[in-house]
Amino acid sequence: MGRLVIICMVMTVSALTFLAAGAEASQWPPDRLVSQPVPDESPRVAEISPEGSTAEAPPPLAVPQAPEAAFRDDPDKPFGPLPLCRVSFGPYGWMPETYGQVGIRNVTSNIGVSTRDMLNLIEHNAHFVFAGQMELERGRWSVSSSGLYIYAGFGRDVGRLSFSGNGSLAIVDAALGYEIAGLAEGLGLPQGSEIELLAGTRYWLLGGAVTATGPLGNTATRGNDVDWVDPVFGGRLTWAVRPDLRVRVRGDVGGFGWWSASEQTWNVEAMLEKRWASHSTLAAGYRVLDVDYQRGGPNRFSFDVQMRGPVAVVAFDY
Repeated sequence: MGRLVIICMVMTVSALTFLAAGAEASQWPPDRLVSQPVPDESPRVAEISPEGSTAEAPPPLAVPQAPEAAFRDDPDKPFGPLPLCRVSFGPYGWMPETYGQVGIRNVTSNIGVSTRDMLNLIEHNAHFVFAGQMELERGRWSVSSSGLYIYAGFGRDVGRLSFSGNGSLAIVDAALGYEIAGLAEGLGLPQGSEIELLAGTRYWLLGGAVTATGPLGNTATRGNDVDWVDPVFGGRLTWAVRPDLRVRVRGDVGGFGWWSASEQTWNVEAMLEKRWASHSTLAAGYRVLDVDYQRGGPNRFSFDVQMRGPVAVVAFDY
């Protein structure tokens, strides 16, 4: 859980840094500013030259507009004018089916959870569910994050014993992106398309506990939490179908067994985004996330699964 707090703190500091940088208009490239003269409605004052002739005073100097009003529309951006800093956030819904193997010490079990099973779990057993996404853009740079957290419980009686338990799952993605200037245009993609490089992390948390209660009220509890952070590297393609419609495809790979990371993880996500209001976007698509985590020692643990399912996002940007 400490790693999750650190990641949230890093994302918060990054967000504040981006917003503070956006407020400094002098740091923005000058070609995005348009200087316009202030109309002079006052009468011209005549000046008397040394020879006694009169001459009209020179016009006043042009005064640049305030930065907030001085941006012109960027035709390369499919979703409207480009501000100093664009912030996008909203709920993130992912209903994955999960298949693979989970091993604890000398016991390995196959798991199979369908999308319907996931919906039933959330409806009947989930105590807390959170899913959201956020992205900040400034120029060609971006910082994005998405997260999913589920905490669920169960209870069952077997003979004279009562069993109760809980389980938690958290997946948090954070990435820094950079758009490669001119690459999409050079490949012949429609105007407004983008190709970005991504580098970031993916945090995993798996936890659970089971409590057995006997007929005399005596109890026994066993549980454990496992978490790790995977470095990930990849890219994102934005295909501008028309000014209010675009397709976004993201892919990344990571893990590599570095430090305490997984042996391998990869992720592919394809989304269709529709701008339906000046500051709102609807998106729907499909995501596949695969991970192979192995931990040896006396408390051996393995988590080799693939999660795949539909995704829906409602984003609000400013």
